[in-house]
Amino acid sequence: MRNDSSTGQLIVGSFCIIFALIFYQLMQDSFVIIAGIGGIILVITGLHGYKGFSNKIVTRIILFVFGGILIYLVFTFPFSSPEKKITISLLFVLILLWAVPFYRVRRKISEFNKGIKMLDSGKYEESYDYFSKILKNDPNNPLALAGKSFTLQKIGKYEEALQSIDNALSLKYKVEIKIFSLSKLLVNSLIFNMAGLIYIEERDYEKALEYFNKALESNKNFHTVWNNKGVALSRMGKMEESLKCFDKALVIVLNLLVY
Repeated sequence: MRNDSSTGQLIVGSFCIIFALIFYQLMQDSFVIIAGIGGIILVITGLHGYKGFSNKIVTRIILFVFGGILIYLVFTFPFSSPEKKITISLLFVLILLWAVPFYRVRRKISEFNKGIKMLDSGKYEESYDYFSKILKNDPNNPLALAGKSFTLQKIGKYEEALQSIDNALSLKYKVEIKIFSLSKLLVNSLIFNMAGLIYIEERDYEKALEYFNKALESNKNFHTVWNNKGVALSRMGKMEESLKCFDKALVIVLNLLVY
């Protein structure tokens, strides 16, 4: 089974490799070599995201090897002086364009997980204060709003919980190019999952199911969502479909343990 980000990586990567193979003999240019190696990295990363291609360790090793070769070529290939400066500058800009947003999103996810751990431990008031503090400094943080909504529900403030999750859903990330937005897709899936959990508590199982399906559109390998979807289906009396979801969640967890 595939996801859109993996498909995009495979398409772009394959195009880069074909471009390099065709034009290297004609141009013999260093940029063609870099495009080819970049294409190989994209293809390997794309394969890494496919369910059917389960040997994750192999793809990681190959990815690091070709990544190292790419960096080595950038700094050692006999570029002309202007060409070398442009190439290094472009490489630096690309790293920044990827790393800065990635760090910011990952920090939000880390903060969210910390608050959810408080919830799981039954520390509802502490969790509420924690998410409120985050929102004081970052009022448009969708994950903090989602976490706060679940906390509000646990302490019996149901209307405020629904309002908070609506705000979180309105602030979810817009993702135009999925291959560069994997962390944002994870954030969206976390928000949809929290919305589904809230509607399970409200006994609106159809609504809960709708949000769990949206979460899985963003991340098909989110085992927690598969489990929660199974719970919603079981409460709707759809036991056969429910068991399939539980089985799916178990398979993903076992794959994570193995790889």
